[in-house]
Amino acid sequence: MDTVELAAREGIRDLVARYSRLGDSGQLDGLLDLFVEDAVLEFVGKGRPVVHTGRPAIRAAFEQFRADFAARAPGGRPARIYHSVTSHVIDVVDGDHATGDAYVSVIGHQGLLEWGSYQDRYIRTSDGWRFAARRARLDAAADRRL
Repeated sequence: MDTVELAAREGIRDLVARYSRLGDSGQLDGLLDLFVEDAVLEFVGKGRPVVHTGRPAIRAAFEQFRADFAARAPGGRPARIYHSVTSHVIDVVDGDHATGDAYVSVIGHQGLLEWGSYQDRYIRTSDGWRFAARRARLDAAADRRL
């Protein structure tokens, strides 16, 4: 691996880490900046896959998640959650494009809430690496209230 590919891999790892940190802390504008304008965000879990294309649709999806999360929490005020990303593998780096996948666990104040995986397509922009597409798959969830 040459230094260009190593730098790309480090930039991609930073992108994936920032997604979790910004999302967990509710910094929606920063989170949206991690996606290119026409990015695709797909959620697969219970029922049919749900696809959101473009930043406005992705924003609306995250706002709905925030509202649903608050509605399920005691008193309407959820405790903080933490996304833990592990076994991140960057499969292909080809110039300004790459793919990868990782496991993800969501942890709340009562413990493990849900787990699944991400399948990603990344693209290098003038602002650094961004998500071109992210597929978030929910494998299972604990039977807990937030």
